[in-house]
Amino acid sequence: MNIAIKPVLMLESAGKSHSSTDLSSIAILLREVQRGKTIQSAAEALDVSYRTLWNQLKVAEKALGTSLLLSTKGHGSKLSPAAESFLNSVAEMERRFDRVSQDEVRRLSGELSSWMDPRPVRWVCCSSSDPLIEQVIDGFAHVDYQTMGSGQALERLLSGDADIAGFHLPDQDSLLQVQAHLKSAGMMAYPVMRRTQGLMVATGNPLRIKKLADLARPEVRFINRQKGAGTRLLLDTLMEKEGIRSDRIRGYRHEEFTHTAVATAIVAGTADAALGLKYIAAQFRLGFVPLEEETFYLAMATKVHASKPIQKFIQSVQALAAKQVGYRATTTRPRK
Repeated sequence: MNIAIKPVLMLESAGKSHSSTDLSSIAILLREVQRGKTIQSAAEALDVSYRTLWNQLKVAEKALGTSLLLSTKGHGSKLSPAAESFLNSVAEMERRFDRVSQDEVRRLSGELSSWMDPRPVRWVCCSSSDPLIEQVIDGFAHVDYQTMGSGQALERLLSGDADIAGFHLPDQDSLLQVQAHLKSAGMMAYPVMRRTQGLMVATGNPLRIKKLADLARPEVRFINRQKGAGTRLLLDTLMEKEGIRSDRIRGYRHEEFTHTAVATAIVAGTADAALGLKYIAAQFRLGFVPLEEETFYLAMATKVHASKPIQKFIQSVQALAAKQVGYRATTTRPRK
């Protein structure tokens, strides 16, 4: 058993609408540039896209009220004086933290090894991106969590590579098809919560985006979710119903992998609209145009659903959903 304690540097905002900015990723980006590397190499080190990291940088600069990278024509980027000071402070914090964390690791290792089952039951949960699931999962050591599109999560479950699949679907016909595949594999889909999806737009909605058809206006820059994501399927279903062609939407082929990533693009000013959760829009203080309330499901075998840790996990998600904007808990009755 190996235990590691690592600091995460977050900039938390005050006020009624809580939001936070991850400065740990920004520190990695700045160190790469300091070593003469590129922003792309920093993105690869963090396993995110270039655009996501660039948007995070812009959000951090806005939150800190200063520029961190300075661009020189023909010579790439270099650190600003503020960035140099920031990295020096982070390095000193890490040195102090390292001395404390080594003692804590030894103490925790001794305590945990005294009561942990040497062969605990572990479940693999592959799930569509959802911020509440991601908040709750941290407290469950018996669940290995992986984020991916709804379709891919279900494929992993049906192939035996996952024990649980989190997914959402745009219509009843899609759900009936999934239920048929699950039933033939001896599994069921359990509704966990309802959540509101719609158009996330810049604060104050300066472009006056009021409906899905407004995405086809030439001045609106859209950012999409990846193929296979439930949110992408929802968008395509709504577009088909309203007769909106994808080639009319500027940015339809620009993709990101999470609700947070597309919201960050809007905050950074590189996009004007994206389809996403009302909850995320509130977290980032964005405008929101509601379009659809959908059900989020967890699919699994009956014996997995009956286990106490998984029951506790589901109950924790539902308890959190009952208190959050854009969510509401639902009765967990299997959809056969």
